[in-house]
Amino acid sequence: MRLFRRWDHDLNAEIEAHLRMAEQDRVERGETREQARRGARREFGNEALIKEVTREMWGWCALYGLARDFRYAARMLRKSPGFAVRP
Repeated sequence: MRLFRRWDHDLNAEIEAHLRMAEQDRVERGETREQARRGARREFGNEALIKEVTREMWGWCALYGLARDFRYAARMLRKSPGFAVRP
């Protein structure tokens, strides 16, 4: 799970860097800081959707689902180990 958190942190940092660069470009073109910030976010689009699509492209969803399934299986085995033992 730590790896997934690091990847999410890296993705957030990358998005923020893009937004800062777009905002700076707009400020240099004469917009106020607030107008530039809003315009950059509007131009960038839906941040949550971009994160979701990026995770799917990188294969995180499959890996995360697999890790979640293994954790669930381990929990169930701990809860009732006799169920998993063959007679």
